[in-house]
Amino acid sequence: MLGNFIGLTASGGAKVPGASEGVLIVGASGNTIGGTTATARNVISGSSADGVLMFNNANGNQVTGNYIGTNSAGSAPIGNLGSGVRIISAANNVLGGTTGTTAGGACTGACNLISGNSRGVSVESSSSIGNRISANSIVDNTQLGIDLGGDGPTPNGSGPTGPNAYQNHPVLASATSVSGTTTIVGTLPGSSGTFQIEFFASPSCDGSGSGEGKTFLGALDVSPNAQFSFASFDAPPGYVVTATAIDGSGNTSEFSECVPVKAKPTIATTLSATTISAGGQVHDNATLSGATADASGTVTYRVYDNASCSGSPVADGGTKTVADGGVPDSNTVSFSAAGSYYWQAVYNGDSKNLPATSSCSDEKLTVDKAAPAMSTSLSAASIPAGGSASDSATLTGKTGNAGGTVTYTVYSDSACSQGARDAGTVDVTNGSVPDSNALVFTTAGTYFWQAAYSGDANNAAVTSACTDEQLTVDSNTGPAGVDLGTLGGTYSQASAVNGSGQVVGASSTASGANHAFLWTQAGGMVDLGTLPGGTNSGAAAVNASGYVAGYSEVDSAGDFHAFLWTQARGMVDLGTLGGPQSVAVAITDDGQVIGRSDVLVNGVGHTHAFSWTQAGGMVDLGTLPGGTSSLANAVNESNQVVGSSGTADGDHPFSWTQAGGMVDLGTLGGSEGAASAVNASGEVVGLAGTADGGNHAFSWTQVGGMVDLGTLGGRNSTARAVNGNGQVAGESQFAASDFDEHAFFWSQPGGMVDLGTLGGNNSEATAMNIRGEVVGHSEISGGAVKAFFWTQAGGMVELGSLGGSESKANAVNDNGQVVGYSFTDGDAEVHATLWQLPCDPATEIC
Repeated sequence: MLGNFIGLTASGGAKVPGASEGVLIVGASGNTIGGTTATARNVISGSSADGVLMFNNANGNQVTGNYIGTNSAGSAPIGNLGSGVRIISAANNVLGGTTGTTAGGACTGACNLISGNSRGVSVESSSSIGNRISANSIVDNTQLGIDLGGDGPTPNGSGPTGPNAYQNHPVLASATSVSGTTTIVGTLPGSSGTFQIEFFASPSCDGSGSGEGKTFLGALDVSPNAQFSFASFDAPPGYVVTATAIDGSGNTSEFSECVPVKAKPTIATTLSATTISAGGQVHDNATLSGATADASGTVTYRVYDNASCSGSPVADGGTKTVADGGVPDSNTVSFSAAGSYYWQAVYNGDSKNLPATSSCSDEKLTVDKAAPAMSTSLSAASIPAGGSASDSATLTGKTGNAGGTVTYTVYSDSACSQGARDAGTVDVTNGSVPDSNALVFTTAGTYFWQAAYSGDANNAAVTSACTDEQLTVDSNTGPAGVDLGTLGGTYSQASAVNGSGQVVGASSTASGANHAFLWTQAGGMVDLGTLPGGTNSGAAAVNASGYVAGYSEVDSAGDFHAFLWTQARGMVDLGTLGGPQSVAVAITDDGQVIGRSDVLVNGVGHTHAFSWTQAGGMVDLGTLPGGTSSLANAVNESNQVVGSSGTADGDHPFSWTQAGGMVDLGTLGGSEGAASAVNASGEVVGLAGTADGGNHAFSWTQVGGMVDLGTLGGRNSTARAVNGNGQVAGESQFAASDFDEHAFFWSQPGGMVDLGTLGGNNSEATAMNIRGEVVGHSEISGGAVKAFFWTQAGGMVELGSLGGSESKANAVNDNGQVVGYSFTDGDAEVHATLWQLPCDPATEIC
């Protein structure tokens, strides 16, 4: 049957109403419907049933080169309501073939165009076997392109009994388009034999997912269960491919499930830099090659710490949207840790493009340690001798998480090689550097500070330049001393000064005796004389009214009695507690005198602390339980007396009040102790034995009891003064030596501070005023002793002398007047000396 329009009008553009089966072959064999030329082509369309029906042993027929279900041009559907070709109980028929066809080309030659029908080809009944369906263009039918059984998709493994033996269809894995060639990969399930796989391409997949085949791409002979790969003419990305399997008997399968044709792009990357320092930043750039022009999807940038890009990424460069094949750059990533890093870009693909991953080892980033710079700044560029200075360091160009340490050192030369002093090592935390320790400089000269950063895993070590930080320590001599003179001899010494500047002490006379004196600005040095029968005397204390307490000989045997001197009454003998001698050591503003006196207990002489008042006379303060002797050392304006007393196991510090009597203040775990001073609030200071056999400075209050003030690193310390602010002064051994001592200043927030020296090995604090100004004496280089004053702002300052080699400061009032003594020029004499400290800038008190 050749060249007919069946079911169509003569124009071939419309169907004829009422047409039933287009071509019906029943029980007939060897018939040929169509041919391999255009003139032989039949157009079989528009029927209300099947286009071609072969039925009931219609065996060995051929249907080739026809248009079934379209117009005569094959350009528009005029479908048959049934199948394009239907085979029922018929065998060994051939539909299509490769004669006159071109793989990848239009449907010509033996190719049947079967389109627009319900089913493309339907093979039904178990006797319908050996029916070969080859190289046709079966497309745009509403149901399956090839349907074995006429009942929808047939799963593999349903044979061997059934239409076309239920030949298994191929299982396609992928279809990749590269450089004009599409490579199709898949397998054919089965047992044995050789099979022909025919491959097809279509613009889209059948709705069932099992596919049809518009364009014949070619064929490949395969063995079952082995992966096959077929390279064909290019099927454009975005198309789908399907395949059929034909066994040696011609049994042809249904179309396989379709797989999309995808381009196989590559992705290449370029870093903005391949080597940076820790703390630096890098971004990546990716380029897709071989992708479709409209490629979409995303690219994810990741960073790994290994060349295989395995494990979890250490950084995320972000996920960027691909538009028309263009890939945006990654996010900028900061690297705080030194090491080797590997960037990788992963393209997720889209409907036309396969995923792609860049080579891990192609993008190595080397992160070197950061090379920070160190800048430093001294707390002061110039200080007086005895002052202190500290250093601060700043790291720049380091990573934000920089650790390690900075060591501060001070040198005596500009090469930073001599006279090293350690100013502390501090921990660097997230790049922040704490300040150095504060060092006291007692010797004038030029010093050079240096800060050395250790570096860490991500930052290189760096040391500041030696000459960047030069500290000048100026020679520092405080106010000049005022010579208070003598009583005609060559020696005098001041022991106390009141708030009005009245000074008391002892001076030699022209006869060689020592007499107590009172000095005032207006009257100069006045001889207070002695008690009747005596030759020598000395003044220990003076109160706000100018009353003087001290001691005087009373006989030629050299026995001393405590005295009270007033302008009105002169020197008054305060007597004793029954023994031969007494000594006064302090006086309150209301005239209470304290001291010590000999006392006879059961005929045995001892020393007891006493308190004397005008009304009550001399009162024995007794001792602590188990003791035989006691000493009074200080008293406050509440008439609270402190000192030391024997006990059953040694001397203990005590506090005495009229109401409470003598109270044992205890120790710090040892057996000995003594109280040396008390302030207006009743805070007592002194020294107390510790469990390890040492002695530590202490502070005692009624509420808090005894508190250990510690040491400067050595074994022993003692407190000598306490002011109304609870600040304490004294001296302590330090770690460098168990023999040398340094004066200290202690406060509640700051603890114990080493006051240093004036260049020698030792210093000692003797007194302190309400302003926290400490006075005492210190060795200088060479061993001579000089008076000093110390302030928190200015450090230790040498007080001027009277021209001699040594001086000492014994007391200071709240106005900054210091008294003591100084050798005169040539060390010929020793004279009582008064120094006026600089005004307090906060209070303008001088």
